[in-house]
Amino acid sequence: MKNLESKNNKFFAGNWVEAGKEHRGWFIGSFFEDGSPLKTNDIEVFYCEHRAGDRCRAHYHQKKVEVILFLEGNAKYAVNGSEIILKTGDFLFVDRNNVIEGEFLEPTKIISMHSPSIATDKVVI
Repeated sequence: MKNLESKNNKFFAGNWVEAGKEHRGWFIGSFFEDGSPLKTNDIEVFYCEHRAGDRCRAHYHQKKVEVILFLEGNAKYAVNGSEIILKTGDFLFVDRNNVIEGEFLEPTKIISMHSPSIATDKVVI
């Protein structure tokens, strides 16, 4: 590999399950302490294992976008009232100010990403 000059030399490798234990599954974001390699204002990343019947309450974000990757399982989501069935290998992108809610139909593993990382930008309906 080429040795490229780094601008800030900030990087981190780890296990998302272990790293997320302190913050309810969030393992990258603005809410980590200063000096933590996991702290950034650019993105927040979340890993979760849902049980059948778990729900994601209706909400929207005013300043950030959301992307959910379905690693395993099956869920029914609604965006602005339009229902979508999502399964292993699917993703869902939701732009700002769109109402999203979901129900997990079977045990499901997801990774959710928000950008930028603004911990207070979730409006629950």
